[in-house]
Amino acid sequence: MYCKNCGAQIGENDRFCAKCGKSNDISPVNSPAVSAPAKTGNNVSPALFFAVIGVVAVLAIIVLVSFVNKQREQIRRESNAAMNRVNTYRTSDPAVEKAKSYLNIGKGFSAQKLQKQLEYEGYSSSEARSAVNRCGADWNEQAAICAKSYLRLEYSWTKAKLRSQLEYEGFTSSQVDYGLAHCGKSW
Repeated sequence: MYCKNCGAQIGENDRFCAKCGKSNDISPVNSPAVSAPAKTGNNVSPALFFAVIGVVAVLAIIVLVSFVNKQREQIRRESNAAMNRVNTYRTSDPAVEKAKSYLNIGKGFSAQKLQKQLEYEGYSSSEARSAVNRCGADWNEQAAICAKSYLRLEYSWTKAKLRSQLEYEGFTSSQVDYGLAHCGKSW
């Protein structure tokens, strides 16, 4: 005998199906009333369910990757615009060229931090100071680039915490204000 609800085989005297738990009118196997297991409209194929979940997951990943790529592209364009302004000031001075190369990294340097880096590279204090003054950097934009680079690393920055970090990096108060206002985060 078979369960009318799920089609599982049941014993002759079983009033309930061991598989689905439904009460059954006991019908013999050869009875015309039971030709095939009954199917309910609520059954969803596991393959269909997982296929739908898979499609939704793929679409979510595509949207996320697209969003991240747009953010990266915007940052790259802004960095390139800042670097183009820096590169308009060509010189044969190696210290200035080295300063420009650091600015082209796109992490955002303050004048103070850039001077210290040039001194670390072996340039004298006066050579480093002169290179910083002649490299053509827009220090406000450098503050914004620096703020964006910190925000890319960690999304939990508060305005006060990021302000403190930019000040630590050597940006002036007005440069910090500009950087916070142009970093792409609404406070």
